[in-house]
Amino acid sequence: MNSFNVTIGQDKKQVFINVYYNNVRYRFWNGKAIEIKLKCIDNPPLLKAAFELKLREGWRPQPKKKIVKEVPVTVIKALKQGVDMKIKQGCSERFIKDAKRIVTLWKRYEGEQHLKSLTLDKLQPSHIRTFLVRPNWSAKTQHTVKSTLSPLLAEFKPHLVQSVKLKKPTSTLHKPFDNIYEILEAIKASNKQLYLGKIAELNAKDNSCVIETLARLKIRIYNGLMYMELVPHFQRLLKDLLKWFLSLAFGVGWRGSS
Repeated sequence: MNSFNVTIGQDKKQVFINVYYNNVRYRFWNGKAIEIKLKCIDNPPLLKAAFELKLREGWRPQPKKKIVKEVPVTVIKALKQGVDMKIKQGCSERFIKDAKRIVTLWKRYEGEQHLKSLTLDKLQPSHIRTFLVRPNWSAKTQHTVKSTLSPLLAEFKPHLVQSVKLKKPTSTLHKPFDNIYEILEAIKASNKQLYLGKIAELNAKDNSCVIETLARLKIRIYNGLMYMELVPHFQRLLKDLLKWFLSLAFGVGWRGSS
């Protein structure tokens, strides 16, 4: 059987009603809980009697529901969580390094724009655009940063970063090479494991299939000269394609380091 007891309590400031129910104390400063318009300070004994009557009639005090206010997640916290998630997923060290750099850049961006502790609920595409589009960043750099930023915020804002449109980067030509040996030496210098056997000079004008293949590797040919952009992650593809077109077009052997 449930037990209860009602007493009158008092502190330095005011009088109140104590209701002990199942070894739990509940404090009341008025009769609102039992639908009686009476303040304890006006008539403590009367309010005590009212509570006792309600308890006998079956009324029971209810524990207060704790209202937990959700604290908005900041962009910086979301980025850090995104980095931790990518580490757990086993992403490459290079990506993790770039992702951590994004966190640093965003902290600096918030400071410059006076956006301290910007929360995700207030994050807008305009913030992303301002972060990406900078006078000292080329279009290529902007796209690279965007591609790193997007997966970090994907869990919180799935389509926000992708909704920001940037200008397409313009292709730039690098130093021209007037013969194939300089190109091969550059390749060899960038990757010591990559080695091509000695080949005959390449007459680019007479070999359309070679030109087409090289063009896919960001190599351009103008007036018989060959322009090449060495991109690290194209090295493996370059090796395979060079092996294919050299043997096809010239019958030149291939020798690779083991």
